[in-house]
Amino acid sequence: MNAKVELASIYIECGAIAIDPINPFTWSSGLRSPIYCDNRKLLGYPKERNQIIHELVKAIQNSGEEIDVIAGCATAGIPHAAWVSEQLQLPMAYVRGEKKAHGRGQQIEGADVTGKRVLVLEDLISTGKSVAKVLEAITEAGGKPVVVWSLMTYELEAAQETFAKWGVPVHSLLAFSDLYPLVKESLSEEAFIHLQSWSKNPVTWDEVYRENQLAKS
Repeated sequence: MNAKVELASIYIECGAIAIDPINPFTWSSGLRSPIYCDNRKLLGYPKERNQIIHELVKAIQNSGEEIDVIAGCATAGIPHAAWVSEQLQLPMAYVRGEKKAHGRGQQIEGADVTGKRVLVLEDLISTGKSVAKVLEAITEAGGKPVVVWSLMTYELEAAQETFAKWGVPVHSLLAFSDLYPLVKESLSEEAFIHLQSWSKNPVTWDEVYRENQLAKS
């Protein structure tokens, strides 16, 4: 079993990834999706999460980027950023989506990013918009985002468009397409085609699904 398939197996076994093209999940945006990834599930599996963090740290080290600070995206990216920063012995910060409305009004907590080369760590990349807010906050604070890493990416075209504006390299430990070898065996041919169709155009897939539901009602 290669490393990607092994990681995908961990995700599925821990319940961090669920797939149901017939009864899709609803994202916070309202968009329907046949896949749902919840990295917070990994918090309850210390052995498995340690393996994932080990692979992530190794990948970061092999990429060769010079990094001064690890910045986790609030909230789900925070614990993973903490484990990575501990392994790499680097200062850690975390970045909220917006500035606090009380106290000192901070958006970035922890290590000072001013003048620092920052690795941004997100748990999951869908459209990339939440990460873009973090990149903007770090830049405004005088930091230099040099790379983005995530545990998982849906490989959506919208994310590619978002990050193209920033010119920052983006890497993910696990990608949507890495799941194919595992899920193809467990899904019907129709369900697997649904899954591939969604990855090419999630918005159109959602529109077709809603139209089909209306037709059935």
